[in-house]
Amino acid sequence: MGVPELSAVEQQIVLLVAQGRSRRAIAGELRLSLKTVDWHVARGRRKLERAATLHDRMQWEADRILELFDLQEPTAVDNQRRK
Repeated sequence: MGVPELSAVEQQIVLLVAQGRSRRAIAGELRLSLKTVDWHVARGRRKLERAATLHDRMQWEADRILELFDLQEPTAVDNQRRK
């Protein structure tokens, strides 16, 4: 269960959305239908959410291992990241 990678089109569309572009403007600029843009936005969102979940899970496991072996306590910064 690896981290899903965004396709080139998903990357482009996600970046445009992040810049504040509307889905309709993106569709016009990339010459895609609005439905296609919506599909790429939804797919990109799912992949990014999954990647964030996997990152959080890995961080939690790493913190747990450190605590079990009393190697280091999580810092306030680490605790803030989990919120």
